[in-house]
Amino acid sequence: MDSSLLNYYGRLREGLALSDLTMNHAILIHEKVLNSKFRNGFDPFVLASSCVYIASRYRDTPRTLKQVSTIGGIPRKDIARCYRLLRKNSIEIGIVLPDSYNSDPDLKDWR
Repeated sequence: MDSSLLNYYGRLREGLALSDLTMNHAILIHEKVLNSKFRNGFDPFVLASSCVYIASRYRDTPRTLKQVSTIGGIPRKDIARCYRLLRKNSIEIGIVLPDSYNSDPDLKDWR
């Protein structure tokens, strides 16, 4: 993975307030996709954004597509398209309940 992509992952981590564990999981998903026979032909930054979205859902710190696209500077439509292809072809993602989403990461435990 090149340095510009790692910098992009760092920008997403800081902007979305994600843990190192979540980011490591996103990078593992990214490498799994690159090493598999499934190549989706997407821009590496779109793939990275989709991997962060998947990892945040898997690690119970879900962020919306809008949040990921705003921080990453990638159109939401492209991230959603890549996410659907990954989910359909190679990645299993658990069910996330709507009340686990929040707009502000600092308000996670407001109840």
